[in-house]
Amino acid sequence: MSEEPKIEEKVVQLVDTGKLDTKVVPLTYPKTIDGITYESVTIRRVTTQQMADFIAHMVAGRRAVPPMLDLPLEVYQEIDDDDMMVIEDEMAPFTPRRLKAMLQSVEDTGEATSA
Repeated sequence: MSEEPKIEEKVVQLVDTGKLDTKVVPLTYPKTIDGITYESVTIRRVTTQQMADFIAHMVAGRRAVPPMLDLPLEVYQEIDDDDMMVIEDEMAPFTPRRLKAMLQSVEDTGEATSA
């Protein structure tokens, strides 16, 4: 019986380039959901894999939280709409070009593509 080769986990760290990689946006209308109070939302840069997963969800017609946000879907759906407008404005610099192109395509044609 042969041993399976060990797969080494890689340690990946973001290199500090002086560019913003996260931003915390306070909520004007915090929510408590399942005993957890959400008073802010953290927006972050995303990886290629996170984008691929998000696009796959969208193309399949499933709801998904934009990968720039660290929130469960249930919480995302309960955010006050005025807070969401602020979050969306603050998310713009973190939104990958691929997602911007996909959203523009949906806006132009009404169909999602994998850009």
